[in-house]
Amino acid sequence: MADFISRISVVCFAASYAVALACEGSRLLFRSGIRGAVMVGFAAAGMIAHTLFLGWRAANEPAVPLSSAYDWYLLAAWLLAFGSLWLTVANPRTPTGLFMLPLVLGLIGAAEMSSRAPFPQSPATQVWGAIHGSFNLAASVAVAFGAIAGMMWLIQAGRLARKQAPAQGFRMPSLEKLARFTGRSATIAAWTAAAGFASGIVL
Repeated sequence: MADFISRISVVCFAASYAVALACEGSRLLFRSGIRGAVMVGFAAAGMIAHTLFLGWRAANEPAVPLSSAYDWYLLAAWLLAFGSLWLTVANPRTPTGLFMLPLVLGLIGAAEMSSRAPFPQSPATQVWGAIHGSFNLAASVAVAFGAIAGMMWLIQAGRLARKQAPAQGFRMPSLEKLARFTGRSATIAAWTAAAGFASGIVL
C-alpha cells in the first residue's frame, strides 16, 4: 500500500480534475444522463489521490506542513477542490466546478513552478509559523470562494437584467444565496486574515 501511495504524482489528481472540468463544461453543449456521475467520480478520484499525496508528503518530508510554497499551493488547491466537490454533490444542477476547478488547476500549476524548499525558520518559530500559515491559507481560500460567488452573482444579475433564460445545464443559485455566501466568505476572510496578521506579529 505504501509503495502504491508513493507512486501517486501531481499528474494523477490534476488529470482527474481536468476531466471533471471537461464534463462540467460539456453541460453547455449537450445533455447526458451519466455525465453527473462521471464528473463526480473523477472529482472524487482526484480528491482521494490529492489527499493521499499530501498525506504522504506530510508523513515523509522532514519539514512541517505548509513550510514551503509548494505545499501551500497544493493544500489551497485541495481545499478548493473539496469545496467544489461538496457543492457539486449538494447542488448538482449548478455548474460550480466550471468556476472552481480552473482555479484548482491553476494552483496546482503554480505549485509545480514554485520552490519545494522550506521557508527559513528556527525551531522556535515553527509552531507559530504553522499557525500563521494556516490562518493565511484559510483567508486566501475564503477570498477565493467569495470571489467565485461574486462572479456568479454578476453573471446571474446580468442575465436577469437582460431577461435571458438560463442556458442549458447552466442554472445559477439565486442572487440572495450568492450574496449571502459572498458575505459569509468575506467575514471569514477578514477574521482569519486578522488572526494571521496577529500571529505574524508574534512570529
